[in-house]
Amino acid sequence: MENVQVKIQKGPTMYYDFELKQMVEIPQVKLEVGQRVFGELGMCFNDSGIFYVYSEPNERGIQLMVEDGGRNRFKNWEVGIDSRPISKKFGIGLYWDDSEDGKTYRKPKEELEQLYRNCKEQIEKDKEEERKEAERIAKVKEDLKQKYPFLKQNPEPKERTANVRLYLKNKFPNVKFSVRKEREDTLYVTYYDGPRIKDVAPAVKAWQDSHSDYTGDYWDYDPSPFNNLFGGFTYTFVNREFTEKTIKETEEKIKAFKDLERYDRNAIFEVAKLFDIELDSFGYTTGDCNLRCLANQVLERLDLTPAEPVAQQQVQVNADGIQIIDYSEKAIAVIGDTRSIKDTLKRLGGRFNARLSCGAGWIFSKRQEESLRNLIKE
Repeated sequence: MENVQVKIQKGPTMYYDFELKQMVEIPQVKLEVGQRVFGELGMCFNDSGIFYVYSEPNERGIQLMVEDGGRNRFKNWEVGIDSRPISKKFGIGLYWDDSEDGKTYRKPKEELEQLYRNCKEQIEKDKEEERKEAERIAKVKEDLKQKYPFLKQNPEPKERTANVRLYLKNKFPNVKFSVRKEREDTLYVTYYDGPRIKDVAPAVKAWQDSHSDYTGDYWDYDPSPFNNLFGGFTYTFVNREFTEKTIKETEEKIKAFKDLERYDRNAIFEVAKLFDIELDSFGYTTGDCNLRCLANQVLERLDLTPAEPVAQQQVQVNADGIQIIDYSEKAIAVIGDTRSIKDTLKRLGGRFNARLSCGAGWIFSKRQEESLRNLIKE
């Protein structure tokens, strides 16, 4: 390995020394080949490792290091930037070993060469894993396209809620959902009665493209193949409410069975058996509650999905992603990338509206449905 003259930076790099309580110039610390360096890296140091200097500094003052074990990584020691010994460790960074053993020990050349080969092999393994993962994701996406042909691919931000509505309608055809977004990153889904929230929550969660780290302090963008294809939101929320009619009917059934002002633990157990409710998660098994509270607790654990479907959105999609959906009892909507047929849509009497609940699109009378379906088949 050749010795290379290190270029000293024009101006000194400074850092604040908390012991001296003043700005201090970072010294130009050049390490010897084979010298040990501790990498205190990552959140809570979970990426830490032990490295050995492999090369003399290049013209930019960078010395290549190889990891001993761990993840077999390469790292750079930057002369004039990295400078601290492990005895003065302060936060995330690279620190040379200034212990008695560290000052004198140098990793033998043949062992350094083996570590170098290990790191190179790891790079090739990582590339192969990335290739396999890319193939897996490509297959997953193709399967998703076949499974959800009615969802628009690569939607514009304002079109994501339309995809969510169609997705939920496909999953729960007998339930009417209110779907809205706030700002650009938050999805709210609300429905009345219907299935239990634990049955709906996974379908809403599928649209969340970000996840909190283990500390709960940060949200990282981590889209699934589903999100890459059909869109997603940083935050998703689902809320189940009950109509007053449903609550009243449940209260009447409870009162007919046991009419009390307050329902104690024993009474709650009896009511739970009446509705065939599992008690392991029942909220009031150790206290008491009034009739309205008890009715809500019961309803939260019941599947109230209606037997007959609500007004069904009929979906037809052509190769360009243009969709025809039922918009109301008397109207249908044409949504998607309609620029290529906009003149024809105008001629058929369509009115463009950027504020439709399903996303921007063209509104038509249902009398035009046959003509429009023939149009998008072409």
